[in-house]
Amino acid sequence: MTAVVLRSDFLSDRQWRAHPLYIDHLGPTRFYAVRLALPDGGPGRALRLVAFRERGHDFSQQERFLMELLRPHIGAAYRRAQAHRLWETSTTTGVRDAQARRLTARQRQVLALVRDGATNAAIAHRLGIAEGTVRKHLEHIHATLGVSSRTAAAVAAEDLV
Repeated sequence: MTAVVLRSDFLSDRQWRAHPLYIDHLGPTRFYAVRLALPDGGPGRALRLVAFRERGHDFSQQERFLMELLRPHIGAAYRRAQAHRLWETSTTTGVRDAQARRLTARQRQVLALVRDGATNAAIAHRLGIAEGTVRKHLEHIHATLGVSSRTAAAVAAEDLV
């Protein structure tokens, strides 16, 4: 499932208050929850983010829509953090410094623009080179840094560039 789900999609307030989870753990507090299911939790897994509201009213359709709009951005932020964790645990500073010294000045420029979120086309335009050349630079950057994605390269760039 990759959607925004409200508790009220499945249980009415009366059913929820009669549910053992509510009775055993939440007691008389009135709270509402919305769950965001995100892809890319790994093989056979999904990431879930649960937002709670203790008082007031259930999440509105507008709030649900906003959560749906935020879902891909939250997923991207999670993947960036995960790539950063992997980068931190898989290499040491000395190795990273040695890898950084092996990048050319142009590769460092490309990497800085990737870090800033530029697309290949934008990088090509900015540096006055062909988009295919940008792709080739990225291939060499990935190989040099030992990463397999643009996100991981961008995370590495935070420490290198």
